[in-house]
Amino acid sequence: MVTKFPKTPCLTVHLGEGSYIRRSDRKTSMSVEIVSIKDMPLEARAELVRQLGYTVDGQRVLRDGEPVMDPYLDLEVTLANMAVLPGSSILLVDNAVSFAGYFEEHEDWG
Repeated sequence: MVTKFPKTPCLTVHLGEGSYIRRSDRKTSMSVEIVSIKDMPLEARAELVRQLGYTVDGQRVLRDGEPVMDPYLDLEVTLANMAVLPGSSILLVDNAVSFAGYFEEHEDWG
């Protein structure tokens, strides 16, 4: 699935095999590869979350005892739906709209 966004027409999010996020305009062109963790066992995801400084309660991902919310979709981040932004400890819901929201808000990501 390839998604383009009107607010940032130079932003493309491709989810599926060979996933990536790409921003290109007349001055710059850069891509960030997305590595899927969908096939990773839940316990491995839970350990990843703990290594990033979060805690886990069942399927729920918590920070300071509160559920982690995706600010772009207003959904709770869980072990089943989470995505970690490459090179960061930012957790979002694994959804093109969420990724695009982040990259539109943080234009200096590249």
